[in-house]
Parts: sequence; C-alpha cells; structure tokens
Amino acid sequence: GRDKGDLSGKEFGQQRAAEARAKAKELKEDIQEQEAEVEETQGKINAAKDKVSTQEANKEISKEEAAAKLDKIKTAEDKLQMMKDNVDKQKQELDKLEKLTNEVK
Repeated sequence: GRDKGDLSGKEFGQQRAAEARAKAKELKEDIQEQEAEVEETQGKINAAKDKVSTQEANKEISKEEAAAKLDKIKTAEDKLQMMKDNVDKQKQELDKLEKLTNEVK
C-alpha cells in the first residue's frame, strides 16, 4: 500500500478525507470569487455596449469608431466566455470532490 508514516490505516484515511474536504472548501471559495468577477465583467461589457450605441446614435463617434470599439468589446466577451467555461470546469471538479467526500463520511 501507501507509505502512511506512523498512521494506522483508519487514521490515514481520515486524514486524506479531511484534506479532500479542505480542498473542496477552498475550491468553492475560488469559484465564488470567480463568479463574482464574471458577473462584474459582464456588467462592464453591457455598459460599454450601451455607451457605444448611445454615442453612435448621438453622432458623437463615427461608424468606424463604433465598429472598432465593438470589436474590442467582442474580444472581451470571448475572454469572459473562457472565464465562464473555466468556472464550469471547476464546478464539475468540486461536484466530484464533494461526492467523494460524502461517500467517505
């Protein structure tokens, strides 16, 4: 088996389960922080789109300038989607961890 040091099999298993629960808690906190960041970024993107639309409608910027700004916004949206995908992956990992730690209890 494994090198358990001075621990018995039961103690070693309990230690591993405690470590897994701690990791799951840490992962959950990371996910919450990232979800907040995603939400904030989504708000900024929506505000930027509205601003560009308003500026274009009021003839404050040309169509070319609006297109350039919308292109930058599109790039930000792509990055945001990658962040969302990453959060989803971490949620799946967390679900697996929680299932495993619940089975051990």
